[in-house]
Amino acid sequence: MNNKVNVFVVGAPKAGTTTLFQILAQSKEVILPLAKEPNYFCFDFHKRWETYNKTDAKNIKIFPKIYKPGLYHSAITYNLEDYRKMFYFGDKRSTFIDFSTTYLSSITAPKMIYEYNPKAKIIMMIRDPLSRAWSHYNMDKAIGYHQKPFVECLEEEAAAIKNDRDYPYSYIRDSNYRKSLERYLNLFERSQILLVDFPHFIKNQDLEIQNICKFISINTFPYSFNTNINSSRKIRFEKLRWLSIILKLYINRIPVPKKIKSIVKRVIFKRVNIPRPDDLYIKNFFKSCEII
Repeated sequence: MNNKVNVFVVGAPKAGTTTLFQILAQSKEVILPLAKEPNYFCFDFHKRWETYNKTDAKNIKIFPKIYKPGLYHSAITYNLEDYRKMFYFGDKRSTFIDFSTTYLSSITAPKMIYEYNPKAKIIMMIRDPLSRAWSHYNMDKAIGYHQKPFVECLEEEAAAIKNDRDYPYSYIRDSNYRKSLERYLNLFERSQILLVDFPHFIKNQDLEIQNICKFISINTFPYSFNTNINSSRKIRFEKLRWLSIILKLYINRIPVPKKIKSIVKRVIFKRVNIPRPDDLYIKNFFKSCEII
């Protein structure tokens, strides 16, 4: 299994995978991909993205000569050769980690990952299903993907799921941890899967990092921790909404100091804490999602 990705952080979106990526990037024992989310094993999502074009994921045709983990947030990787290009394999370090959150709800991903590396370890970062969906929804609104009411999105997605149709947003599907876990347990041993509850991860960060390091067989290491890496934001000025999309797609690739990027983001966005809805009607969309 040398020179194969052996750890997959499969999601969920808005459940701390970006935070974990930034922390593990500080370890000298891991290799992280050029795009945080290479999205190779989710062939069913490739077709979906081509249909709806509602994602910043793209096919990287020219790979940079200088390897920089996390240069892109996400990409569509269509073949194994390009997937290998996502990682720097010329190092003796043996822990390679893929952070594609699509692998959680993808139907094809568990089997494809198993066929690629049956000894792989799977990390699922989860949080309360409704809280995750609410955060995901507000992110989509902030970067201009749509401006639909939350309830309308849930109703349309629920109808699509019931009729086995696709839908451009994934607030219910990406929160359905129960089905996702079942798909992985059908192939992998329970000892190969680690569930990480994001609120508990934030509250007990040192202990959680120790547990994750032990699970993926690396040593613990000193790290810095920023809970605001992927926090909720709202655009300050509606006339600048187009600029928010550009920032989402390109800000990490612009060769300027991180401090300047941070200032630009603060000018365009403001951090917000929007209380999640708690009425029973909305909660019912997520009643079958939680892991029992």
